Amino acid sequence: MPRGDQLARQWKIIQTLITSRRGKSAAELASDLECHPRTLYRDLEALQVAGFPIYTEKVEGKNLIGYCHLRNEVRVFALDRIKMLHQTKESFEVAEDFDFEEFMRPSFGVYQGKPVKVRIWFSPDAAGYIKEKIWHESQDILSQKDGSIIFEAEVAGTEEIKFWVMSWGSKAIVLEPESLRDEIRVEAETALAAYGREFALLEDSVGTS
Repeated sequence: MPRGDQLARQWKIIQTLITSRRGKSAAELASDLECHPRTLYRDLEALQVAGFPIYTEKVEGKNLIGYCHLRNEVRVFALDRIKMLHQTKESFEVAEDFDFEEFMRPSFGVYQGKPVKVRIWFSPDAAGYIKEKIWHESQDILSQKDGSIIFEAEVAGTEEIKFWVMSWGSKAIVLEPESLRDEIRVEAETALAAYGREFALLEDSVGTS
């Protein structure tokens, strides 16, 4: 998409929000702009990074914490992925020593896993937005002389933080652990190859406007 169209759309977002007393939902903005919600979220994030005081709230899927008899441990279950429920006459009691806050504390979202220390470099144009928010209870942010920052935290597994880092594109680089850096590099190389190979095939079969 031409840069001019992107700037025009972002300017319209700003004007729409300024004139709206109650704010606008993502669905409403996407409808007004006649664009995909993903495009809208990218525009909102770009405006936030640029310093505009725009705040977004995404409704995440609901989850259930329960004991998994298959793995013999407490797990997090996504409700929208449960295919079937069967009511039994059995009852249960939550263990007295179960602490919900402590159970969720290491997670970067809802995923569980072994504690992993991560160090992520953010470019100067993304640093301001990163510093404004509490992303994780254990986070530590180290400012660099060139305006960039290094984000440090100890998280439960790397699956969720991997996608968070990737959402920042070239503005974020994993310093540690090496395994996470390798995973993201493979994802990026695979995506690049797909754009070169699959898009060419798609273009030949359906054409582009």
